[in-house]
Amino acid sequence: SQKTFSFLCKKQEITLPINSVHYIETYKHSCLLHTATQEYKVYKSMTELSKTFTSDVNFYLCGRSYLINFSHISNINENQVVMNNNVVIYIPVRCKKNFLKAWNTFLIQRELRP
Repeated sequence: SQKTFSFLCKKQEITLPINSVHYIETYKHSCLLHTATQEYKVYKSMTELSKTFTSDVNFYLCGRSYLINFSHISNINENQVVMNNNVVIYIPVRCKKNFLKAWNTFLIQRELRP
């Protein structure tokens, strides 16, 4: 069964499959959760969200600002991650080594999945 994430947005409860989330970014005192078609404002901290999402092997916390779903990355070059929807996310230099290590682990695990 697919893991889901529920949250309040504009006083409505929304439930999404975790893997439908492309990335999450911090925005003022909240976070923006991006899917293929929509953006949701979530009043939770990145710390709280990262606990929920990094339990899923596809997600990686990049610096303090972005939580990226590896399965929606189309390209990585230098310090940039290009998402499937062409959004570019910059990887802080201090995070790059661990990011690439986690990315390689993700790729290997994806290959090993039946």
